[in-house]
Amino acid sequence: MPKEPFLGILQVNTTFHRPPGDVGNLSTWNIPIKIKIVEEASGDAVVKTSKNYSDEFVSHWIKAAKEFVDEGAIALITSCGFLATIHPRLQSEIPIPVGTSALLQIPIAQALIHPKKKLGIITFDADNLGKEHLIAVGVDYDVPIVGVKRGGEFQQILRKGKEYDFKAIETEVLEAVDTLIRNHDIGGIILECTNIPPFKNAIYKKTGLPIWDIITLGNYLYEVSLPKNYN
Repeated sequence: MPKEPFLGILQVNTTFHRPPGDVGNLSTWNIPIKIKIVEEASGDAVVKTSKNYSDEFVSHWIKAAKEFVDEGAIALITSCGFLATIHPRLQSEIPIPVGTSALLQIPIAQALIHPKKKLGIITFDADNLGKEHLIAVGVDYDVPIVGVKRGGEFQQILRKGKEYDFKAIETEVLEAVDTLIRNHDIGGIILECTNIPPFKNAIYKKTGLPIWDIITLGNYLYEVSLPKNYN
């Protein structure tokens, strides 16, 4: 029996709640997906060591990606935007389209908005996201980056296992968006963090701006990898 094509999601080993809209919540998707947890990759380490991942760390992701290919995946994404720095390695090892990070959408997003406007990034951790991540996905120019509150509710929930508080996270995300649009002439927003899309509608209501995230990337990769039959 032929394998059903699907989008493979390589997920960091975490235990926090993932509401609808999160990359790891099945109800987020209207396309066939499968999730594979990379057991050796914990959430905080993925962020804090992302500028210099070890070869051993990268090998775990390559192994999991190849398993997905054997299972019938037609495209892959990951559950953390900081994994942008492993993109060149995964891309060279895997024969199907690979989307390690929402940051991959920066060039096309910038090309679509007004030329005098800037694209801005909202991230889980502005202290650890930098030029290394941008260069790894082919972006060799500065892009404004604003993170959620350092040591705030969102970071404590993901890093310290604090109870999930949707409204508290939403407040911190919108505060970051406020900072971004107050300090830059923004024409569109990229959500680095795959746990921020549940708040995308609130961001849109606040700004009216187009928003790209890991969900838009995943849907795009699935569509280009398995074109719809209109007949």
